[in-house]
Amino acid sequence: MRVLVLVLRYVNLLDLGGPVQVFDAAAHLGADYRIRYVADAPERSSAQGLLLAGSSRCP
Repeated sequence: MRVLVLVLRYVNLLDLGGPVQVFDAAAHLGADYRIRYVADAPERSSAQGLLLAGSSRCP
């Protein structure tokens, strides 16, 4: 199953990282999850100032 994670402008890192960690842990335990990050721009800054890059365009 593909999981699309929407990376919004000024996202709080815990709001992004918490849900992603759950799906990643489940995938490591054998669940069929493939995480993909999507945004309306290739780079986004988090609320904490971290530059997030490499997201795909929103479908």
